Amino acid sequence: MSLDFRRRLAAPALVALALALPVQALAGTTWTTLSNITAKAVDTTGTGTAPTLATDGFNLAPLGRSNGFTVAYESTTGSAFTACTLAVYLYVPNAASGVGLWMRANDLDLTVLAQTSQAFSGFRVFSPRGRIAFVPLGCGQAGIVWILGTAASF
Repeated sequence: MSLDFRRRLAAPALVALALALPVQALAGTTWTTLSNITAKAVDTTGTGTAPTLATDGFNLAPLGRSNGFTVAYESTTGSAFTACTLAVYLYVPNAASGVGLWMRANDLDLTVLAQTSQAFSGFRVFSPRGRIAFVPLGCGQAGIVWILGTAASF
């Protein structure tokens, strides 16, 4: 699945998102940054939680212009997921409130099929600022979300 981030995640979209309401967070998803261009989220229930910290999710800044990332979701039990959604959240630093905040980006959600793992590639970043997080919703079991940056230009 290839998405053109010129249309999906451009600076005007982030400005528009800054006007949205902040996200109510729940408990249960743990984010870890493994390198400048790799992050993972471990969800223990199949329905993750909204990111709350400025360090949650995947930092877009190290990618630079015209690079991108791949999202992969895998079962931790080896059983197939229930068909579900990876809900997308965007972190906008220095929003109108004077502090950064996480906001839902429903138009970027990904649909996960009933299988043990699935990858989504072709996300291109033209304005590398802020963060992005993919949170499982209704997947029926524990899983890991991987976000892997690509250093090569598209």
